[in-house]
Formats: sequence, C-alpha cells, structure tokens
Amino acid sequence: MINHNAIDRSPKSHTTNNCYVPPHCRTLPDRQVQICLQRRHHLAETVARELR
Repeated sequence: MINHNAIDRSPKSHTTNNCYVPPHCRTLPDRQVQICLQRRHHLAETVARELR
C-alpha cells in the first residue's frame, strides 16, 4: 500500500516513482493507480516540469 502521507512530504509532492499522481488517482487501489499513472504519464511529465 502506498503511504500517501510520506509521498506528500517528499520534494515532489504526490509522486510515486517520480510520476505525478492526480488526486483522483490517489484515491484508487494501488493497481488502479498504476493503470491511471500509465495513462497519464506523458501529461504527468509535463506537469512535473511546470511544477519544478
């Protein structure tokens, strides 16, 4: 299970393996989160760059 509190305190907020996790994805079970991350990966990369 992903520890979202630990993730929230990390330098890259709401990330898993350096991938941005949209709020609606963070509420899903881990397997669904991974699927959601895969779908949003390219957008996530853009968002991550903008947030730096």
